[in-house]
Amino acid sequence: MKNLLELILCDLETPAGAGVPVREVIACDATGSFAVRPGHADLVASLVPSIVEWTDASGGKAFAGVPGGILRVSGRGRVEILGRRVYRGRTLDEVAASLGEAMRRDSATAADARRALDQLEAELVSNLIRRKSTFAGSGAPL
Repeated sequence: MKNLLELILCDLETPAGAGVPVREVIACDATGSFAVRPGHADLVASLVPSIVEWTDASGGKAFAGVPGGILRVSGRGRVEILGRRVYRGRTLDEVAASLGEAMRRDSATAADARRALDQLEAELVSNLIRRKSTFAGSGAPL
């Protein structure tokens, strides 16, 4: 694989398999997008929700959506991407739609969790106020 990288995509549902030979990988971290090509220095980057793009050995483009994850480049020309979930697809539109839907689901789940936490907090405050008034009426020190 001279002048090529080995790209390995892995998530919690798909164990790492054999890598595919690629010419270039383009990914995004908090500072923006960056490219990894053969000879790139070792690197670990925290990926933001984005589309990872790569050019395969024959010059074709391929894509995967990541709602965050880690990208690691090793000196041996290996690029590993690990995400909680990696959305693969045949086209950019397909991958973008899958990633968008996953992010909407995650946002709805987070909103549900925030509402549940707000309700627990309100119940806790209510119980504390009730206890305080019970102690205050008994003449016991607070």
